[in-house]
Amino acid sequence: MTEAEFVAGLDRLVAEARDANVSIEGAYNVRSPRPADPDYTVEVSEIADRHRLIE
Repeated sequence: MTEAEFVAGLDRLVAEARDANVSIEGAYNVRSPRPADPDYTVEVSEIADRHRLIE
């Protein structure tokens, strides 16, 4: 997987959750099943509405 594919997949996942009215804001710990691989914290937060900034 490339970085671009990762970002595209993340964009799709967030859009699907938003469209299904899932509350997604928060921090999520992503644990690797393999002890040698790192664990991550992923944070999801709303950013300023880019359409309102244009007006």
